[in-house]
Amino acid sequence: MNLNQLVNMVTRIIMRRAINTGVNKGMDMAAGMGRKRAPDPPSGPRPQPRQVEPRSAQQAEAAPEQGGQKQGLTPQQKQAQKAARQARRAARLARRASKM
Repeated sequence: MNLNQLVNMVTRIIMRRAINTGVNKGMDMAAGMGRKRAPDPPSGPRPQPRQVEPRSAQQAEAAPEQGGQKQGLTPQQKQAQKAARQARRAARLARRASKM
């Protein structure tokens, strides 16, 4: 083996480890495991869940349907989606770089 092949081999090993670490961290963030969770509330009597009444036919017709659109994402969910997109982008770029 010449020096060029050795350098490429070592570089690929290091890049593979770095990318795998980044992807794993991104997936942990997307799954919500990257942040510390709030302590469990003290056990005691829990409030009863609200009863949801079915909508009448008039209300259903008046309300426009949001076919497949994401509604009301929390900031944490948006941040998780952004982290997942970044992890996928990094993995895609790494695959392209390793092919060259």
